Amino acid sequence: MRFYWFFGQHRNPAGGAWTPDAIVGHAYDIYDNGTLSTVQFDDTGGDRDVNDFIIEVAMVDRTIRDVVAPAESQETINARFERDRLPQLRERFVESYK
Repeated sequence: MRFYWFFGQHRNPAGGAWTPDAIVGHAYDIYDNGTLSTVQFDDTGGDRDVNDFIIEVAMVDRTIRDVVAPAESQETINARFERDRLPQLRERFVESYK
């Protein structure tokens, strides 16, 4: 298993101090043969466009499912998240682009 940590910073190309980015977003799609993740950064957060720096990561041939058993009742937790929380997150995401 691997863990990755992303921390975005930006600065004026003409000089100045590095400043932490205001927003980092993460989305992913799961396929039979791997996962495609997108990590998007927004420097100041003023325009909330989350397109100032975009990283796409493709993980191919995920065999971890065969090695690590899912947590007990994980399917129930996933279903509850998709039912209760995911619609709220999608709504906020859509609202942020209006």
